[in-house]
Amino acid sequence: MRAEEELRKTNERLDQAMKKWVEGIYVGIINVAYFDGLTPESWWKGGIGIATLELKDGTFTCEYSDGIPGGGFGDYSVKSNTITFNNNNAWIANFDWGLILSGEYEYTFDGEKLVFAKGVDKYAYYQYNFEKR
Repeated sequence: MRAEEELRKTNERLDQAMKKWVEGIYVGIINVAYFDGLTPESWWKGGIGIATLELKDGTFTCEYSDGIPGGGFGDYSVKSNTITFNNNNAWIANFDWGLILSGEYEYTFDGEKLVFAKGVDKYAYYQYNFEKR
């Protein structure tokens, strides 16, 4: 049992260190692919817009350019290869809620580029490509 407890504590320390490492201000592009048919050719792919993301002290703020709804603010956590956003905004219902940063995303980070993505209910795929300022 002691080895398992030590491993858990080590993983928690690594997660906290990673959370600190990814802190910063990022600017990047949001890409979305919407599935509207039965073949890969029917996927619509494209950049939705530019976003600014700030990660600091376990909280996040994300704003999209050109009045695109989504993004938000709240807290986040990092574990292994996932980043989880807990959005605290109240939202109106007349846009694609997949653009709200909420839930678990797979991510990569190389010290400068932060990329995270998730699929939603087999109808859309959201990818965020950010670079640290």
